Amino acid sequence: MSRLPLRQHLNAAASRLANARFASSSAVRGLHGSGAVAGCPAKHCNNGFRVQTEDDSLWANEEPVWKPWQSAESPGYAPLQLGEGLVGQYAQYKVIRKLNWGVESSIWLVERVASEHKALKPGKLLAAKVLTAHATELEIGKSTCQIPLLNEILKHSTPPSKPDEPVNKEKFYIPGSEFTITMFDWGAHRTRIGVHVFTILAPMSTTLRKVQRAFRTMDPNRDVMLVRRVVKQMLFALSCVHQLGYIHGDVKADNICVPLFAEFIPDLKGYLETAPAESLPPRVFPDYSPDPVTCVKSQPYPPIGDDHHVDKIYINLVDFSSAIHASSYSTTQRAMPRMLRAPEVILGHRWGQPIDIWALGCLAAELLLHRPLFDPGDNEDDATDSEHLAQMVEVLGPFSQGALAKCPLTNTFFNTNGSLNSADGGRRVHVPSLRHSLAEVGLAGSTLDEVDALLHRMLALDPDSRPIASELLNDPFVKGLNLETNTLL
Repeated sequence: MSRLPLRQHLNAAASRLANARFASSSAVRGLHGSGAVAGCPAKHCNNGFRVQTEDDSLWANEEPVWKPWQSAESPGYAPLQLGEGLVGQYAQYKVIRKLNWGVESSIWLVERVASEHKALKPGKLLAAKVLTAHATELEIGKSTCQIPLLNEILKHSTPPSKPDEPVNKEKFYIPGSEFTITMFDWGAHRTRIGVHVFTILAPMSTTLRKVQRAFRTMDPNRDVMLVRRVVKQMLFALSCVHQLGYIHGDVKADNICVPLFAEFIPDLKGYLETAPAESLPPRVFPDYSPDPVTCVKSQPYPPIGDDHHVDKIYINLVDFSSAIHASSYSTTQRAMPRMLRAPEVILGHRWGQPIDIWALGCLAAELLLHRPLFDPGDNEDDATDSEHLAQMVEVLGPFSQGALAKCPLTNTFFNTNGSLNSADGGRRVHVPSLRHSLAEVGLAGSTLDEVDALLHRMLALDPDSRPIASELLNDPFVKGLNLETNTLL
């Protein structure tokens, strides 16, 4: 099956993007023409994109497709319509439902309608992640690398058919690729806003966040079982991503999904027949254009099948929109979701793949405690960072002098003897130690010891002391778990 090299394909999209710039700038003066969980979760956006008129109830929760691509106004969402076609490298697809939208993309359920390849039969339901015009520019400019990473995972996802089969070094199998989302195709689609890179992905049944929220009561046995399964599969996934030389950068419950296996596709089709896709009534936005705009309604489908049950749950790591090359390390303090942010990011230390291990440790603790491990607040300021570091010390113990010596911003938060400075203007929320919190939710005996030991390894305050994913797979808490039988060896 032949295809354009990935970079050549994206460069072609870049050319189309340049040609679309005039259309985008014209759209600022007036939009002319209508333009030609489920799936993969999007990053939810609760910013100022709200319509303050009588139609708020219909439009407030949808992406602002009426706004042109301007950095201060909108990142340039693709104004797709039901029935619209997307042309990938391998096949053609028809948009049949909008599932979700977020900061960088919108997620759509699509049907493969045509293909030049016999192996790609029409009628298959898939998910399309359609990037905003701004995110497309970042992807083409190599500031982000979600498509190259997904392409690399795909190349290394097929085990040898025979034990003695010669190894192709370009396509050798990497264990753990089966625990990441599968990309089937990609392409670039032009709308009145500009060019939008899209990926065609395997559909998902639900997210780990929704599985977690379905728990009405605490149950230590159930929660420990869930954490064993999630942590083992996530360590395999991260081991694959890290071996390929990347950092995921956004490990959280919303970005861990339960696959929708083939046997449950008829159930999804049955649901779609009872809840057909809808579009909002056309509407004029006078500040932007005299022409009416139509927006498709977000309609995620409920969990499909029974594979989201704890004792049989399988998961995929999804959403690689924050992924970067491991060599492209940074010291920015904006990396990672606030409550999952690793200490090295706050302290200005060079950060890399260990931030994924830290985030997974925070997630595992959250699944057991039914609350975030840290809650410093949402602000991006020194007071909130100081609160976050103070909670880390209370939960995990003090930073070592060696760890602090490697961090450029240590003097901002710590005095010369290694104690935290007072958080001027910040709140102080005292939190119990990790072991105390685990005991409070019912963990005891050897299970408490194993969980406490594993989490302390994953949440080492010094990133240089944090084990890599493949090493953690040998930890006693996960090593003996058989994922197929859900038994401990």
